[in-house]
Amino acid sequence: MQKKHVILVTLLSLITFGFAQEQVNYLEESEADFTKRMQWFTDAKYGMFIHFGLYSQLGGIYKGNDEGRYAEWIQGNQNISSEEYATLINTWNPKDFDANNIVKLAKKAGMKYLVVTTKHHEGFCLWDSEYTDFDIAKSPMKGRDLVKELADACKKGGLHFGTYYSIIDWHHHPKRWNITKKKSVKTGGA
Repeated sequence: MQKKHVILVTLLSLITFGFAQEQVNYLEESEADFTKRMQWFTDAKYGMFIHFGLYSQLGGIYKGNDEGRYAEWIQGNQNISSEEYATLINTWNPKDFDANNIVKLAKKAGMKYLVVTTKHHEGFCLWDSEYTDFDIAKSPMKGRDLVKELADACKKGGLHFGTYYSIIDWHHHPKRWNITKKKSVKTGGA
C-alpha cells in the first residue's frame, strides 16, 4: 500500500486536473477506488515529466563548476546561497518555450501524459503567486503563463496533463538542505 501512496502523492495533481468532477479526499479512498482511478495511468505506461525552473538555464554548471550536475538540485549540491541563487530570476527567459511543440514531440514518441514542475525545492514558482516574489511574474517571462500554455496544448493534443509541486522549499530550512543564507530576501513560499 505504501508504494501506491507514493504514486498518489506524486501524481495527485495529474489525476485530479480536468478529470475530477467533485472534491474528493484521496487520503480516505478505498484501495479498490484507488486502483480504479489509477487504471488509466497503469495503462498509459509512458509519459513526459518536465523539470523546469531557474536551474534549467544553468545546464548543470554554475560558474564553471559541474559538480552535482543534477539540474534541479544544483543549488544544494553546489551550496549556492539563497541570495545568490535568487539573482537567476533576472536572466531566466525561456522565450522560445513552445508548449505545442513539446506536446507534438510527446505524442510522436507515444507518450500518454505530461507533467511539469510548477515549483521545485528551490521555491521558484511557474505562476504569478500572491505569496512570493520568487515567481515567473518577476522574471523576464512576466506576462506568460507557461503552465496554462502546456495545459492547453495537452488538451488540444489529447494528452493527460498534470503538475508537480514540491512542498519542500529550501528557503524555509536552508541549513537542513545545505543551502547558505546570507541575508533575508523575499523569496520562497508558494
